[in-house]
Amino acid sequence: VIEVRDARAPKATAHPSVGKWTAGRPRVVVMTRMDTVTAACRESWRRAYEELGADRWEEKLGGDEKNRNVQMRKERSKYAEGEEGDRTNLDGGIEEVLFVDAKRGQGTHSISRAVYRAGRHVNERRRRRGLNDRSLR
Repeated sequence: VIEVRDARAPKATAHPSVGKWTAGRPRVVVMTRMDTVTAACRESWRRAYEELGADRWEEKLGGDEKNRNVQMRKERSKYAEGEEGDRTNLDGGIEEVLFVDAKRGQGTHSISRAVYRAGRHVNERRRRRGLNDRSLR
């Protein structure tokens, strides 16, 4: 799942229920309009997301949503032994936070790479079953 937020107001453009709606699925948060914020502001948001997580302002997940995230984590760990950069947390399922300037094309390639990394366990699971890879959408 790709969640798009505005870099000028990341907290205001984040819907509080996205965590519930996407529970059990990997999520990539894309911050758009990077060109309209200063570099210092962008770096402070980046540090905050690294330290606190992108789901800091969402409502806390209940039992069912938390269980789906735990199941996702267990399922992905079967196919991702020893992977570096696994940024999934048990509460929110956030994979990465990306800053993008779509007008100039800065950072747009990182979205497809992040989606691939977030969903690579699907194709690994299909390969182990003897099925062909599926395109990630």
